[in-house]
Amino acid sequence: MEHPPLAVFVNGVSAAMNELRPCAPVSLKNVLAQELIKGLQAVSDSLLRYNATRMLREDESGLFLSLCRAFIEVVFPHCATCFGRCYSGGATLIMDAKSLYDGVGRLLTMSSSKELPKSVSNGEGKSTSENGDLPHQPAVVENGGESTVENADGKEEENPISDTDEKIGAAS
Repeated sequence: MEHPPLAVFVNGVSAAMNELRPCAPVSLKNVLAQELIKGLQAVSDSLLRYNATRMLREDESGLFLSLCRAFIEVVFPHCATCFGRCYSGGATLIMDAKSLYDGVGRLLTMSSSKELPKSVSNGEGKSTSENGDLPHQPAVVENGGESTVENADGKEEENPISDTDEKIGAAS
């Protein structure tokens, strides 16, 4: 995992679940589920607090948002799966508490809608092909936002592949 704080948390949860699995007392299922949910809530709250109290540079902001996305897409489901391996129906107990990371989800949504894609307006990097036309400019999608592409006539048109890129990014 590329985010050490999340990796430490996941390793701790995995170690605890590995110890619990051979003889998981059914009477503690709900109590332990609540403890795991509290731990996930603490991570979510920490991410929101960090975002509220720090001014991040653009590159740091991208890494932080990647960390938040990893929490939602990797850590939370992994912890639910681990708990589900200890207790039947345990994964559902954890996944039902997914509203605890709504704040982090809103943070990701707000940041991607707030940041408009940057267009390159200077003529650097453009060259002409053998027949004098500008080469095809690849579409640029920054932070999941849609962008426009300048065609050979100098007119801007909507990026036809940005939806596909977002779907691919969400699937991985």
